[in-house]
Amino acid sequence: MSRVIAHMVVRDELDRWLVPCLERLTKQFDVVTVYDDGSTDGTPGVAADMGCVVGARPDDVEPFLVHESRLRQAAWLWAIRAADLSPGDIIAVIDADEAFAGADPVAALRHE
Repeated sequence: MSRVIAHMVVRDELDRWLVPCLERLTKQFDVVTVYDDGSTDGTPGVAADMGCVVGARPDDVEPFLVHESRLRQAAWLWAIRAADLSPGDIIAVIDADEAFAGADPVAALRHE
């Protein structure tokens, strides 16, 4: 059976909506990947403690505010490897201040 994976890029989200967002995502999705863009507030550690697969932007990739498309490309390639993507898997890209509506968004994505 295919998996539904949530993926997000974050930076200093701890004092915003990160925790409630990840609480929902980790209950709803099979895997949650979080790619950190240089947080200084503990965001990556909290995400890891909540069961997410966490990665960090390497120094050779420019930050989001310098070159958004390069950062997003690096995050996407990392997520594919980190989630061990298989044929049929679905990745839903979400921001830390967004939520999926409905009782079971994963079922809707799988067309169950």
